[in-house]
Amino acid sequence: MLDALPANLRPTLAEFERWLVYLPNYFALIGEDEEGDPLPLPASVHRGAFRLGWRATWEKAARRFGNLHPALADCDDFLTAVRDHLAVRMKRRRGPRIERLAQAWLARHGLLGLLAASERWHRLRPHIAPSLVPPGFALPAVLGAFEGDGCLARELLTPQALAEEGEAMRHCVGGYWAQCVAGERIFSLAAFGERATAQYHPHVKPDTDDTVYRLVQLRGPFNGEVSPRIETLAREIEARINAPERRAQRWAALEARGRLEVAELEWRQARQQAAAWLDAKTHRQLEAVLEWLELTPPCPEVLLCDYIAGYQYHDGAAVKDGLRVGDALSLVREPDNPHDRLAVRLDWQGHKLGYLPRPRNAEIALALDAGEKLAARIRRIDAEADPWERVEVVVQTAP
Repeated sequence: MLDALPANLRPTLAEFERWLVYLPNYFALIGEDEEGDPLPLPASVHRGAFRLGWRATWEKAARRFGNLHPALADCDDFLTAVRDHLAVRMKRRRGPRIERLAQAWLARHGLLGLLAASERWHRLRPHIAPSLVPPGFALPAVLGAFEGDGCLARELLTPQALAEEGEAMRHCVGGYWAQCVAGERIFSLAAFGERATAQYHPHVKPDTDDTVYRLVQLRGPFNGEVSPRIETLAREIEARINAPERRAQRWAALEARGRLEVAELEWRQARQQAAAWLDAKTHRQLEAVLEWLELTPPCPEVLLCDYIAGYQYHDGAAVKDGLRVGDALSLVREPDNPHDRLAVRLDWQGHKLGYLPRPRNAEIALALDAGEKLAARIRRIDAEADPWERVEVVVQTAP
């Protein structure tokens, strides 16, 4: 990282050690391997991040944003919104990985630019109205609610509850439904005339069927810091969640993950729609990010760019040597498909390759049902990729 900086921008040993405490946050943003070591990256990432110099960048960041631990952590929520925005813009299920977006933003706009864009998004972004959240989904409670000595803690178990908490507290918890589906738990805390939101992450104990929850985030309104008394309450909730008598509830929370995948999928759609809004300055910055990532948004005629779903289960392996980029594919509606009434099958020269992925198939299925003429072709083939990301297709209105 330091070798990427010009000699006049590198720190002395004392300057390096002064800001060393924030490096874990920095590397967590741009990517680490399974052992937690930083990934090798192009020199342009680090050189762009510290374009003012190591010392000057950190000093200016600390003066403007205060405690940089939460400020850097909040960048993840901002980059998630950018990813969801790009999923809509690029006509894909998902946008680029968070780490790649962070690398591109640092390379083009610097660490200060990323922190400023994140702060601006948190301050200006629209919130997902609870009425727009898909109803009918609830997580199994680990603790439920706790009340005593003027303190109240309430476990947020539905998308609506998360959205309402995010709206009331003016922070990002409304977009955390996917994390909750994966097993995390969010609590709304109220005590001593203060309010806060606490997030607890589960860790499976080795060689057991039990988990332990750890407090990973505790934020007040507008992502503000909380008082020691609120932190004490959050730690008490952590202890109650991990009490021996709640072992069955902890495990039930993790077992519910598969059952709630559909809920997460629908919530992702609502989140992507809200994230489609970015302020004008962020839009301008995003163009340079896309250039660094070498991504070109599709033309207006394109309805979908994505990988073939179920490719590994059908005729792909048998015909893979014959597939070529640009090959035309047939779009075949399967309204009687028992798994998805909006299913659209993809055929290549009479061979079934798989399906358009859900939920992005809905628009195309409805267009086909209405008699619209659409065309599909192979956009990219990566023989070394996982089967579910091996063949990318593009669907567009027919000329």
